[in-house]
Amino acid sequence: MKKKIRELAINPLISGSSVIFIGSILVNFFNFFYNLFMSRNLSIVDYGTLASLTSIVFLPGMIAGSFQPAVVNFAARYYAKKDYGKIRSLYIKIGSILFLLGLITFLLFIFFSQQISIFFKINDYSLIIISGLIIFIGYISSINNFLIQAKLDFSFSILIGISASLIKLILGIIFVFLGYSVYGAFGALLFSSVVGYLISFLPLGEVLSKKVLAISIETKKIIFYGLPASITLIGLTSFIMSDIIIVKHFMQPKEAGIYAGISLVSRVIFFLTAPIGTVMFPLIVQKLENKEDYNDILKLALILIIIPSILIIIFYKIFPEFSILFFLKKRDYLDAVSLLVPFAFFITTFSINSILINFFLSLKKTIIYIPVLFTAFLQIILISFFHNSLQEVVYSSIVASILLLFILIIFYITNYVKTK
Repeated sequence: MKKKIRELAINPLISGSSVIFIGSILVNFFNFFYNLFMSRNLSIVDYGTLASLTSIVFLPGMIAGSFQPAVVNFAARYYAKKDYGKIRSLYIKIGSILFLLGLITFLLFIFFSQQISIFFKINDYSLIIISGLIIFIGYISSINNFLIQAKLDFSFSILIGISASLIKLILGIIFVFLGYSVYGAFGALLFSSVVGYLISFLPLGEVLSKKVLAISIETKKIIFYGLPASITLIGLTSFIMSDIIIVKHFMQPKEAGIYAGISLVSRVIFFLTAPIGTVMFPLIVQKLENKEDYNDILKLALILIIIPSILIIIFYKIFPEFSILFFLKKRDYLDAVSLLVPFAFFITTFSINSILINFFLSLKKTIIYIPVLFTAFLQIILISFFHNSLQEVVYSSIVASILLLFILIIFYITNYVKTK
């Protein structure tokens, strides 16, 4: 029994998830105190400007992030074979594309800084240009982070996040105390981005320092894999974004705020289980490359998601008011106390769908973009027609998510159970 527990504890899926989970808590902790400090020490107008700038910086990140499935998939295979020549070739080719996209974005921010600043009601154009520079750094940093994930170096990946968030917090406090206001707060984000980028080179020495021959890689395969994989992840992300956007459009401001609050409490489930999918993806890729069985990893991942999700839902069912007030403090949110358990159930199905989708993408089954995109649009259509109450919105999301889960289970049984 002790031996089994020890083996389970050192399982890469659990140990990797633990590292990412603990590290994510620290990163979120530093980011929270950064925002808390800025909200208390900047004027309301300046803090609003900072929030707008932060949104500008992170929105284009979805494009850079869309390269992640393809790069991690192929790089993990190359790492499994210690084929550093292909990894270096992959780094150069994908890195060049990301550099070009980042440069174009930066130039667009320079040329259209006036229009962007007017749209976001920001008076100083230079802040828009700094935003473009941060986005550029984010693009060129992406390829390093993708390779670190493919290498299964989760500890270093978290180290980068902790270092960047801590530097942002410390420099932000210093700059604001020195009187630089929003420029100091945003400048701290720029400095932390640069530091994170420089640190990310350290674990890639075996790839970048050795004079290995850069050979030709399957560029077309990467593109054909990356495009549907990117569409799949965008469709999956839509499940937890489109509902809030539509509610904000159709509902009264107070109702939209209550919905967003209940959504936050329910997403505790996804917050706790999200690291599992990140760790599982490269593990399955490497096992597939080494012709080892990978189904046990999927089963363990599902268990690690379903059990805590059920426990949280039960807790929410027994102590709904306590759960809401613990996170949100304001009693106005109790008007939607009946939504907490259904919303938590929706997030649970979403989390399971996320694991299954990552599983299929790791096996290059990109055809799943069709049901993901279909059900994502179905959710949008259902909410657009049925939004007389917040309950209708939640149940519309549940219907779409359960339908996707049903399709994914059928796909798994058809392809990976009957063939045994």
